[in-house]
Formats: sequence, C-alpha cells, structure tokens
Amino acid sequence: MQKMKLAVYSSQEILKDHRADMCWIKRSKYEAAVILLACILCLLLYFQLDNSNLMATIETSQTARISDSNRTNSLEGTLTFLNQTLLSDLVNKVTESVIQINTVSEMQNPKITFGGSPMVEDYLHDFGSGFLYDNKLNFVTNFHVVKEAAIVSARFPSGNIYSARVVGSDPVSDLAVVQVDPSAMFREKISPLPIANSSTVELGQPVIAIGNPAGLINTVTTGIVSQTDRIGLDRSSERYWVGDLLQTDADINPGNSGGPLLNLDGEIIGVNDFIRVNPETGAALPGLNFAISSNTVQKVVPHLISEGSYSHPWIGARLSDVTPSFADMVGLEEARGIVVLEVVPDSPAEKAGIVQDSIIFGVDGNLIMQMADLIKHIQTKVPNDNMILDVMGTDGIRRDVNLTLGNAPQIS
Repeated sequence: MQKMKLAVYSSQEILKDHRADMCWIKRSKYEAAVILLACILCLLLYFQLDNSNLMATIETSQTARISDSNRTNSLEGTLTFLNQTLLSDLVNKVTESVIQINTVSEMQNPKITFGGSPMVEDYLHDFGSGFLYDNKLNFVTNFHVVKEAAIVSARFPSGNIYSARVVGSDPVSDLAVVQVDPSAMFREKISPLPIANSSTVELGQPVIAIGNPAGLINTVTTGIVSQTDRIGLDRSSERYWVGDLLQTDADINPGNSGGPLLNLDGEIIGVNDFIRVNPETGAALPGLNFAISSNTVQKVVPHLISEGSYSHPWIGARLSDVTPSFADMVGLEEARGIVVLEVVPDSPAEKAGIVQDSIIFGVDGNLIMQMADLIKHIQTKVPNDNMILDVMGTDGIRRDVNLTLGNAPQIS
C-alpha cells in the first residue's frame, strides 16, 4: 500500500512538473514573439530613419546639382553675352572702313559698227566690296570687281558716294587697288584696317566676312577657317596656279568679292575672292568659299600702289601631281612628286633643260609631295631668283637642274 501511494505521488509530481514545463514553454514562446516583434519594430524604425536620411541626401544632391547647373548656365549665358557684345563692338568698329565698289562697263555689240568700230550698245553695272588699306584712301578689292570698268565709284556705309579710280591691278592674284576721292577723308569716320600674318591662321579659327552681297551694304557673316594653303588657277586666264588661299565656310556671295575676312581681333587675314561651283550646273557649293591670304596682300598691294602691277615668278611649264596609276606605269615606289605635262617654248623650264614627262621630286633641298609644295615655294621667290630642282628625265636618271625664274607673261 505504501508502495502504491508512493507510485501515485510520483505520477502526480510528474504531472505537476509537466504542467510547469508547459507553462514555461508557453511563456517562452510569448516572450520570443514579443522580442521578435520588438526587433521588427526596431528594424522598421531604422530603415525609416535611414530612408529619411537618404531622401535628404538625394534632395541635397539634387539641389546641389541644380545649383551647379544654374551656375553653369549662368556662366555660359554670361560668356555668350560677352562674346556677342565683343563681336558686335568689333563689327561696329571695322564696318566703317568697308565700302561698296560700283562699276560701269561698256558693252559693245560687234554687229553694230560705225566707221568699222563696234558701237556701245549698253552699260553693265556691277558692284563688289573693298576695305581701307592706308591713310591715302587706297582700298583693296579684287581685280575681277574692277576689270574693264569705265567708271568706278565708292559707296560708304554713311550712304555717301565718291568717285574713285583704279591705281593698280593684278589678274593672277586677283587683287586690285582703288583710290577714292580725297574729300572722303574729311567726311567719313574711317581708318585703315590692321592686317595679320596669315601664316599664323589655324584650322577651326573663327572668322568674320564683311561685304555687300546683292548690294546689301555691310552684310556680316561668320564661320571658321576650313583649311589653309589651298591652291587654284587664276580667275582671269586659268593659266597660272596661285597658292596660299584660305578656305572658309563663312558665307561669301556675289558682291562679297574684295571684302575683308577678319579674325576676332579685327585683323584682316584674307580678301574674300570666290566660291567653288558645280562644274556641271554652275551652282555654288555650300561652305566652299575662298579668300586671298593677307600675306599675299602684303606682298602684292604695295607694288600695285607704287607701280600699278606685280611681276610673278614663272617656270613656264604645265604641271600635275603624280598619280598612283602614273607611278605604277613609270615604276615609282610611291605616288609623290610632279609630272611635267607641257613645257612652254623659250620658257625658264625649257632653258633649264626640263622636258615633257620629266618628274620633279624636290626643290632647293625640300621634298615635293604634290604640286602645292612647289607653288608655295615659288611664291616665296621673285623673278630672276634661282632654284635647284631635283628632276628625273625621260631617261630615268635623276639630276639637279638649275632654273632661273622668269616673269609671268601678262594676262590681257
């Protein structure tokens, strides 16, 4: 009996201990749930605060960017305003010294004669541009502007018109000098435009062209220098190559001829001359505009003023670049140099012993890659100067040839 009671007691104790354990487990689960919930609340609070800080940082960053953008835009706007102001001031200073040159030429009809001579049928009115070169009222323009002009006059920006005369011209470089009536010096606010060294002109350099296209006085266009040291045939006879031309995309139209091409310091770097046209249609090719370099102006114009003309050095041969096909045909390793297509009788080239189909590889110790190299070198010379040419004759032998430059025949 005692044993039985002990056994019952033990079972009851066990049951009591089991219930106590269950209560502890329930209490533990409850506490764990509370702790987990507290952790979740803490995490939510943390992320909320961190998100607020993040948003504040983003807003601050955006504000900073907006502020920087505003400052940049403000700076760019200020620079643009300053550039426009400087450009306007520059243009206002130089335009007073740019004129419209008006010409009247006689048109003769060979079918109407009097005493065996053709009668004047009508008069051709034309115009171009020019700029003041010196204090003696000498204005530089293009030869083709005043070519065959019977009457020349100059219209200033003020609207005043004065008589003028051609004092010198050069068909090869397409330059001319027109002198205006001295009374203009007392009535007009003008001063000679400074002339820059065109050898310092760089590709992409901003430029300003001023002239009178379609008779619209002092039209201003802007652009850049597209290339330097271009070459081309003279406009009057297409017999002579001229070099040191500047190419620009600044608009140049009929009437701009003879006007100045300026840098942003208001200095002349060229004289607006011609537009490249489509050979089939005759239409102007946009952006292909050319100007005579200021260095050519400084070389030629003083002679036009003092002597009325300019003597160009001349070798007396028709030349062309060596092409890859020609190089293969004659067995050259590379397509460089100049081939002589024709030699003018009694010319410096003939006297030096140069013959047709000769190839020129060098001049005065300098390699010649293309015709522009020789033309540029010749234009540093004057008639009667000597040159040493590296020439390969038709016999395939290369030799040094001493050539004395002559005077280019005048273009009638």
